[in-house]
Amino acid sequence: MKRELLFVENGSIFNNGVEIMKSLYFNLFHGDSLGFVFDNALEKNILVDFLKGKRPLQTGKLSFENNKISAESYEKCFEKNISVIERTGKLIRSLSVEENIFLFSSYVPRYFVSGHAFEKPIKEIESKLGINLRKYNSTVLLSEKDRVILEMVKAFAEGKKIIAFSNLTSFLKEPELEEVYSMMKRMRQFEMSFLVIEAFDDIIFRWSDNFVIVKHGKTMGILNSNSVRGDKVFEILLKDESMKEKHFHTPLFTAVPQTCLRYATGASVKEKRFHTPLSMAVPQTGLQYATGASVKEKRFHTPLSMAVPQTGLRYAMGASVNNVEYEEWITEVEFDNVSTEVLRQLSFSVGRGEVVKIYYMDDASGNHILELLKGERKAESGNIFIEGDAYTAGNLNQAIKRGIGFIEEFAYENKLLGNLSAFENISLLLGEKVPLFWLRRRFRKNIRQFLETAFEAADLDKKPAEIQPVELQQMAYYKWYLYNPKVVVCIRPFAQEDVHVREITVMMIEMLRNRGITVIILLSAFSEINLVEGENIFVHNGTAIDEDGVYQFLYGEK
Repeated sequence: MKRELLFVENGSIFNNGVEIMKSLYFNLFHGDSLGFVFDNALEKNILVDFLKGKRPLQTGKLSFENNKISAESYEKCFEKNISVIERTGKLIRSLSVEENIFLFSSYVPRYFVSGHAFEKPIKEIESKLGINLRKYNSTVLLSEKDRVILEMVKAFAEGKKIIAFSNLTSFLKEPELEEVYSMMKRMRQFEMSFLVIEAFDDIIFRWSDNFVIVKHGKTMGILNSNSVRGDKVFEILLKDESMKEKHFHTPLFTAVPQTCLRYATGASVKEKRFHTPLSMAVPQTGLQYATGASVKEKRFHTPLSMAVPQTGLRYAMGASVNNVEYEEWITEVEFDNVSTEVLRQLSFSVGRGEVVKIYYMDDASGNHILELLKGERKAESGNIFIEGDAYTAGNLNQAIKRGIGFIEEFAYENKLLGNLSAFENISLLLGEKVPLFWLRRRFRKNIRQFLETAFEAADLDKKPAEIQPVELQQMAYYKWYLYNPKVVVCIRPFAQEDVHVREITVMMIEMLRNRGITVIILLSAFSEINLVEGENIFVHNGTAIDEDGVYQFLYGEK
């Protein structure tokens, strides 16, 4: 019989006096794994803080191993029993690997530690978990994957009872995640319990026995990971109807998530992956606009010629900006046998107004491609062409002037200036391109009228801190939409946890494409490869490989 470890009933949690979690329910058993899916990042962050012992329940019941936890004992209990592993590391760089793992454990004397004191516990941990701790020489040179695994070992050695993963897919790639998953399975044999807090991703279903759907601060349901369709969960998160009224009356069984997942039947991932249409995987509903219209319906209510003068803008063969169609293929970007210290004769071309997704399976490959485009690295051989001309840039500013824009990972969190209004943030780049932009009132008025087709007028005067994440993400993309470069490079655009932000990102990429802007998407998560339409390029250790090679590397398929 399973023993209950952690129980939360009707919990509420506040942030700056505002109730964020309104009705949180879940329970976790010894040796089990429980996933969490949220409809926005704020609620996810509040839960992570709760697990760290930083945000107590204001109302509701909380128990640990069937013992009621009071507000006074909550922080101490959670710090003692729960380890949260996330992008920010917890290991102390000035200490050795052994010291990090064992100093605060019961394996060694508390007040005096010699080098020999670690020998016995190292052997015991290595035997239990099947790991070679001696191969880790320093905490300074650890990869992110090794750091995560060592933090897991540290939690195990310290007698923690729960390990909570927070958004591992934002900084680990599939092969690395598989190693973490293998360690997780070994630890579960010793009744270590896990909480998996992720963006809507494959590992929620693969790594957890059950998962909790949290929407608008309320637990909407706890579902079995093997008996629910992924597209249905996505639909639940985006739609306003409650699960109770709409979804529990519909059979959710007989299939696991439809996108890039391993199936329990053993069927090939490749054969199963496209059973869910993209329109179903990324619903067009659930976005908060003043009129309720979709981006596609709203964005051209103001003629672009009125919003942005034609002088200095690229129009291809007189085609409508709303729906750019070319009579012939026009190559916008070309890599011609480009080699660096990592890349090996990489070649591909992208047409004007096309989307290409580059899935890199190692950080070095992705970094070198990005650095070449940003002008931060020179190719050892081969050439890059933009519109047929050799591309050279010495830094980011030169790259932008040559016609390449960049939307960074987590753009809505990191790349907006907090002291400027939304309108000023969006117009900042355009102000550098258009002479005397800030002095031309009529021009700025037209730009504003155009932006009001996608944003509330009042939001354009607000600072970023006052605006919701979905609108902030739109701002990051509209900034480049107005600037109208030849190419926009999107760096891990789907890494955020918020499903609404992910949905609007898909639509913003389509908006750029519709304007005739070429979009290059750099991805390190294979599960994100089919969120948008476009050509796929797979790079492993600097070499382009085919899709079969990806499956063979990730899953051992032949």
